[in-house]
Amino acid sequence: KYNLDLVHFPHFNVPLFYRKKFIVTIHDLILLHFPTVRGTTLNPLFYWLKFMAYKIVIGSAIKRANGVIAVSNFTKKDILKHYKIPEEKIAVTYEACSRLSANYPPKKGDRILEKYGIMKPYILYVGNAYPHKNLEKLVLAFVRIAEKNPQLHLTLVGKEDYFYKILKNFVWNNKLKNIIFSGHISDEDLNEIYRNSEMYIFPSLYEGFGLPPLEAMASGIPVAASNHECIREVLGNAAYYFDGLEIEELASAMAKITTDENLRKDLIAKGYGQVKKYDWKKTAEQTLEIYQKD
Repeated sequence: KYNLDLVHFPHFNVPLFYRKKFIVTIHDLILLHFPTVRGTTLNPLFYWLKFMAYKIVIGSAIKRANGVIAVSNFTKKDILKHYKIPEEKIAVTYEACSRLSANYPPKKGDRILEKYGIMKPYILYVGNAYPHKNLEKLVLAFVRIAEKNPQLHLTLVGKEDYFYKILKNFVWNNKLKNIIFSGHISDEDLNEIYRNSEMYIFPSLYEGFGLPPLEAMASGIPVAASNHECIREVLGNAAYYFDGLEIEELASAMAKITTDENLRKDLIAKGYGQVKKYDWKKTAEQTLEIYQKD
């Protein structure tokens, strides 16, 4: 219908029979790393069919594309590990943090917290509850430090879905206290949720980029994150790292950041600097160069 010179698909689901020139952005290969029935609401047969369809579609998109955009060097290496394509076919353009701080003026934080049933002081997590996010270990680690600091809370922000319901049941069945499920929060209100937290915790076992920790840094709060290769690439030396598989390390990271004022100040200062490395204008310019090349 349209005589297009080039199409950019910002996701891997490129039509299998599309035969004109195109660029595709690959954010991650998460389903190749966590292809488990536990990671889906489908029964095993339908999940297997969906997984096979995913492998066919993403593989076809990567191989047929005139150019591939990866959102991190880690994702680029991951693509090269799983697909036999020339390295020069892949360009890396980082994402950036823009939806918070600069877009919304400060509000009365206490009123916003009350709206979502959030109590200070609290450690914050923002995101979904998919298995690779490692939230079961997070709540178990939090319980350990909450025993010594009963005033502290853990706030989990994310739209309630199948996976959050599983996590809620896990918390309730084990009678874990001081854990708050806020549900979905608008970007405008989320700005205040970040600003009023003690720290941001990111225990994910796999990421293609990872925006929430950068949003936290932009909001002026210290960040602790798992030592996954991609997370270290994006956050640099501006985060406190731990082994996401070790509950004791996770607990220690939260305890240290909530009590060590010098560490907090250092991480906050480094966080502000780290966020400045990512800029949508720069990403747009790099993307345009890729279009012109192809």
